[in-house]
Amino acid sequence: MTNQTSKKDLNNLLSKIDLTETQRKRAEDLYTNICKAIESKTGLSINFYPQGSFATRTAVRPYSKSKNQSYDVDVICEVVDLSKEIGPKKLMSIFEDALSESRYTFIKWEKCFTIKYEKQEGVDFSIDIIPATKESIEAINRIRTVTENVYLVDSSIAIPDVSESKSRWISNNPIGYVTWFNTQTASYERIFESFRDKEFKASITDIPEDSATNMMRNVIKILKRLRDVYYVRKDSDNKPSSIVITTIVAKLSNRIGYVQDESSLLDKVVIELQQLRSSLMKGSSKTSIEAGYFMMNIVNFNDGQWTLKNPANGLDNILSSWNENKVAAEEFFSWVENLSNVISQQKDVRHSQTRKELSMADAFGFETESNQTTYEVDSSKARPWGE
Repeated sequence: MTNQTSKKDLNNLLSKIDLTETQRKRAEDLYTNICKAIESKTGLSINFYPQGSFATRTAVRPYSKSKNQSYDVDVICEVVDLSKEIGPKKLMSIFEDALSESRYTFIKWEKCFTIKYEKQEGVDFSIDIIPATKESIEAINRIRTVTENVYLVDSSIAIPDVSESKSRWISNNPIGYVTWFNTQTASYERIFESFRDKEFKASITDIPEDSATNMMRNVIKILKRLRDVYYVRKDSDNKPSSIVITTIVAKLSNRIGYVQDESSLLDKVVIELQQLRSSLMKGSSKTSIEAGYFMMNIVNFNDGQWTLKNPANGLDNILSSWNENKVAAEEFFSWVENLSNVISQQKDVRHSQTRKELSMADAFGFETESNQTTYEVDSSKARPWGE
């Protein structure tokens, strides 16, 4: 066992925050039934698929003390060959009528419809139904000129954004993002296996059974859980979105290369995040790059503006909230400092193993929760997709 949290300990914590295959199957059945009902009522041909954490398999259970205690599954309903005469408001109206006729109880937002379900196996589910259509050729060509992975752009879609005062289409590319993420995990898998085979081929030591693909996903899940607990305890609404964490970890993992386990990868990711602040805020990114840090090639900070482009849509700056609310960036780095302290305690040989385990369990939010954790849902505090 290393001085860091052991693989067994982390697996135990991950098992408590992971969605089970039964829960995933239930969510798939729920949104499939909704989408088929919409298709039946409207007569439209619809391709439906999840986006976000559910699609990348990096979902975690909601923290019991958070304001929104249901797990949200975002589902894109992409209408095939939508008539050009149907604008954003009309498409939202068509979906609203179909849901009403199908007797679903839902909440209508500016970009989606939320349907809530009762708790099962300790988890409440919310399904966000997001109407969409194929993005225009003009928009796709514009996105292609500013996107690093041009081959992903063709799957771009347009989503309605409507209210009493506006009606517009906004670009999104969930299929492209998931494709990019899967490419990153596959690439890291090759790096991991190549080093592992060379390292252990001539050794009597058993080859580790770790999966690099799962390792990357597990570190994302760990960070998302630690984020949820930290920001709830801080009573802040400025927590970084899941796509920020997922994108940074996926990019960093392939640059960091081989590590032994999740604890090691988590440690290196947090060190990079610390370096991001110390280098960029002091204007010494060149020195940091020369020292072998990778974050300066992932996140940009120019003229007081943060930039981390969506790998599948260069028009989407997934750090735009940091530019709109400077406190969000400051709180992010406070969280990173907290992460560093938690990790340091895991390494401290002066601490007993029991104390280390308790410290990580507390950071996961389990020290203050009972063994029979419940996840109650408050529909008045539902968080719509895109907010």
